[in-house]
Amino acid sequence: MLQVLSFPVRGQPADFKRISSQLQNLTCDVIRSMLERDMKVTVNSDDPAYFRAYMNENLSALAKDAAFTRSEILKLTRNAFEVSWLPADRKAQYLKQVDAFA
Repeated sequence: MLQVLSFPVRGQPADFKRISSQLQNLTCDVIRSMLERDMKVTVNSDDPAYFRAYMNENLSALAKDAAFTRSEILKLTRNAFEVSWLPADRKAQYLKQVDAFA
């Protein structure tokens, strides 16, 4: 199940964390809807050693359990870097790597 931690206003990120082994379809639909509206939604991990869910596993679960496309997964990944607190030059480096992977 994904837990909605916050609902964004335009231009602010929304953060989702997977907290169990099952994804809720409603939450997946909410994430997809936010992506379609160009909201800066991200999927992350919260204390991965405890919850046994790392970010890559959360993204893989969306692809497998909710049929998220490669494009949607890449957008979630880009959003994570775009809303991070990294300096602009570091963001640009990581975004370039994401784009090269795409």
